[in-house]
Formats: sequence, C-alpha cells, structure tokens
Amino acid sequence: MYEGNAYALPETLDFHTLIYRTDIFNGLDLAVPDTWRDVLDLLPELQRYGMNFYYLTAGGGSLKWFYQTSPFIYQYGGSLYDESGYRSGIDSPEAVAGIRFLSELFTTYSIPEQVPSFYNSFRYGTLPIGIADFATYLQIKNAAPELAGQWALAPYPGTINNEGEVVRWDIVNGTSGMVFANTDKPNQSWEFMKWWMDTETQTNFSYNLQSTYGPEYVWLSANLEAVANSPIEYDDKLVILEQSKWLNDVPRTPGQYMLERGMSDIWNTTVFDGTPVRIAIDRQKQTIDREIRRKMIEFGFLDINGNVIREYKVYDVNWIMEQIEKARGN
Repeated sequence: MYEGNAYALPETLDFHTLIYRTDIFNGLDLAVPDTWRDVLDLLPELQRYGMNFYYLTAGGGSLKWFYQTSPFIYQYGGSLYDESGYRSGIDSPEAVAGIRFLSELFTTYSIPEQVPSFYNSFRYGTLPIGIADFATYLQIKNAAPELAGQWALAPYPGTINNEGEVVRWDIVNGTSGMVFANTDKPNQSWEFMKWWMDTETQTNFSYNLQSTYGPEYVWLSANLEAVANSPIEYDDKLVILEQSKWLNDVPRTPGQYMLERGMSDIWNTTVFDGTPVRIAIDRQKQTIDREIRRKMIEFGFLDINGNVIREYKVYDVNWIMEQIEKARGN
C-alpha cells in the first residue's frame, strides 16, 4: 500500500503480440521477425507482393492512445516523465529516438497509416502480419474459421539494447478489483478478493465460462498461474506468458491527459504534415509541461513559483517490481 492509501488488485490483463499468416509466410519462404530491425528487412518483400505490416497506430481515430504512440520510448530506454515527475521526458535522447522510429515506420518504410479493420485485412491477406491485441486474437480465432491452422502468434518485436538483450516493452493494461475506503465490510471484502484471484478459482472460472457460453468466451486472468492452466491453445499461451514479462503502462499523474494528447499530436503532425520529429516534440513539450505544472500547483506539489512543496513520486513498473521483490523477501 503506497502513501495515499489507494491500491488495487489486478483482475484481468491484455497483451499485444505478433500475429501472422503461416500459409503466406511458408509459401513465400519468409522468416518471422523477432526484432524491429527484422520487420524493416521484411517490409520490402511484403510490399513487393502488394502486402504490408500492421502497427496499432493505424487503428482507431485521429486521437492516438499511449499504447499506439509510446512503446518505442520504453524499448529505446526512455521514459514519458523525467525523474522529478514534474515534467515530461519526451525530449530525452532515448525518447526522441523512439518517437523518430515510430514516425519513420510510416513515413520512410510506408506501412499503412490508417487501417479500418486489421481483422478483415488479415483475412484477405493484404496485411498478413501485424500487432494484435486480445480482442483481435479472439476475433480471428472465432470469426475466421477459413483461416484455421493458417496463422500463429509470435513474440512482440523488440529492440536490441546495449547489452545485446531484445527488449520487448509494450504498453497495455487491464481491469482490477478494489475495496472502497468507506465500506463497512473491509475484512470480508479483502477475503473475497483473495478468494476470487486465487489460482484455483480463476482456473475453474475460465473453464466454466467456456463450457457454458462457448469457445469465444476466453477469460484472461491477471493471475499468470491461472493463465497457464487456462483452456487457451498451448502454443498461444507460451507467447502470451512470455510477453507478460514485458507489460508496461504509463503512470497516471496530474496533467497526464495532456501528455497523451501531445504524443498523439506529435505522431499526427510528423506523419501527415511532414513536421521534423524534434520540432514536433519541442512544440508539444511546452504545452505538456505547462499543464503538468499547473496541475501540480493545483494539487499542492509545487508553489506558484514552481518550487517543490512535497515530492511527487512516479509509480512506474520499476517501482512495482521493487515492491514485489520486497514482498518475496519478507
């Protein structure tokens, strides 16, 4: 429990993995990419046959969410916030490199900027490979029976860091359970949550759900032991469980909404207007930092002159891992 007494217990999760048409890849003798460098090497061969690669930024509307704009920042070793938490970190060399790579995927390497339905494009073979989330995985699995046995999952492509490790950080989130502070049954609520997220309970629920409603009802628990026991195909489970080691999310802070909007604007202006990446970042950083400062003053972390009144700690994935290790040590 962190200062402020707000906490939650993860209930479900999501994932992003590579999904590809095995029939097309085998027919063209194509290798499944493991890194983004491999993806770039694959693109000329795909485009030669009128096909391409799908990345999540091409989905949805004009406002792009963190999971569509920011994973490369983490893969390149950057962060969306600086160490203080009072400013964005999108102008660091690592963040700039990540944002530039995302932009160049569309401007230099010509992957599609807008895709109305990856599911349909995957079925028709125009986009035989791309990044899929849990919903797309279920859709292809249950609503494209003509592709049965002709597709597979693979690990989310990564970036090789200075130590030679393939870093596969990705931004996803799920749902959680929590107990309200004003409940008159705090102990019973906590006992229920512990029972509900127990491995046996979650495993039984996933099987009961499918046996009652059908194979399209897949429960992806945040309890990874329950995921390992779940009625998901073995090979798919291996990929999902491996990618779970690289799950990340952007910490929610005062002014965070302006950061998400700013990242969306950076992508839009660099891809559609041709604005140089560094100029687009500098323009948005001013707006983002101004809003973060305003909210930090409002909530009493900074005074009107920008002096620190009390420390603001960004609770990111590294902090979470530290708490897990401390708990295991106890």
